[in-house]
Amino acid sequence: MDAYERVVRVLDFEEPDRVPIFDVIMNTKIYETFGGLGDPLEVAAKTFRRLGIDAVRHYLDPGRHWLVEWYDDFFRYLRVKRDGWVIETTRDDARHQMTWISRRPFGDLEGLEGYMPSFPDKEEIADDYVEAFRKAYKAFWPHTLLIGESTLCFVDAFHFMGLRLFCRALHTAPHVVRRLMDVFTEYNAAYAELFAENDFGPLFFIGDDIAYKHGLIAPLDFLRKEWIPRLKRAMRPLKRRGIKVLFHSDGNIWRILDDLIDAGIDALNPLEPNAGMDVARVKEKYGDRIALFGGVNSAGVLQFGSPE
Repeated sequence: MDAYERVVRVLDFEEPDRVPIFDVIMNTKIYETFGGLGDPLEVAAKTFRRLGIDAVRHYLDPGRHWLVEWYDDFFRYLRVKRDGWVIETTRDDARHQMTWISRRPFGDLEGLEGYMPSFPDKEEIADDYVEAFRKAYKAFWPHTLLIGESTLCFVDAFHFMGLRLFCRALHTAPHVVRRLMDVFTEYNAAYAELFAENDFGPLFFIGDDIAYKHGLIAPLDFLRKEWIPRLKRAMRPLKRRGIKVLFHSDGNIWRILDDLIDAGIDALNPLEPNAGMDVARVKEKYGDRIALFGGVNSAGVLQFGSPE
């Protein structure tokens, strides 16, 4: 049984020959150990094959942190002015690089107006995305299934604005948050549409961190009214082609889980144990409706536990 069939069986609630492994490796030492040195795509393919990883959504280019790409796309595809932004990446340990926006060119809603993103041109995105995805997919096949991925709108908006200004705007200027969410939804929906139109595979990952360890970041009513419809919008082209959607949010999402399932997600990740997302409890309540990807304590056991 190859990786493709193994993953599809899980999505269809059928038993595979073994539990498929889904992960994202962001540690350069692991790539060097299992894949050697050289072209990042070839190194990643070798690493995933040797580790027996069945499905991935991303691979590491050690020369360019993935968040740098994410921020650069804001400037390129959404026509955000570059001046005044300071984006930093740690250089002390390449195995655990972090990237963040250390300074924005605005500090309030009035300043934000001069930096609002524009709606994207899907064809411009296609020129970069389609061939790059096809090349990576072929490099990993048949040992590892590369799935599509995008964010949605919530995490994009609060990263763009900064969490403090974003939370303030939720209460004092929700129309600004809605404008940002509209732009980011259309931007990310473009990737879903291109993935579906090119028949790139059976599964697409949509990640939007709407929660933290103790609950939802935004009011539940806001998420139901503003965020769920945008999730449905992004999923629509995938659903039309029979492509399953793997939804990701860190944190405790119990309060909105019924809404997510009713919206049409097919699988859930990461089921963060430290946030109360007990995989056994989720399986008992929803196991006949969604597939579960995760349940591993990556903040504790995975990093600091023994092999046993």
